[in-house]
Amino acid sequence: EYKQVVLNLLNNASDAISEHLDSKKESGVIKITGQSKDKDTLITIEDNGGGVQDDIKERIFQPYQSTKGEKGTGLGLSLSKKIVEEHHGGEIGVEDGAKGARFFIRLPKE
Repeated sequence: EYKQVVLNLLNNASDAISEHLDSKKESGVIKITGQSKDKDTLITIEDNGGGVQDDIKERIFQPYQSTKGEKGTGLGLSLSKKIVEEHHGGEIGVEDGAKGARFFIRLPKE
């Protein structure tokens, strides 16, 4: 399940880059970082695909909320949230990155 969440975030980052960048002028970048602390593990996935609008950011993890128009179902992030929070006792969120969105997943160490 955790792999599916990470793959979903990577696919979303790739889609954002494809939709928002002119590949002739700028290269798409997806940066993945991980940190391990005493009680939890944090992974961040950041892209340079333009980011998430503030009005959508507040509800991006709700079912059927999509930034992809008719191409998206709005289920990927809501299922990701359910997997991370209900199945693994963690937290998932989004914030502004330098040139795009930064999603994070925080999981407690077992």
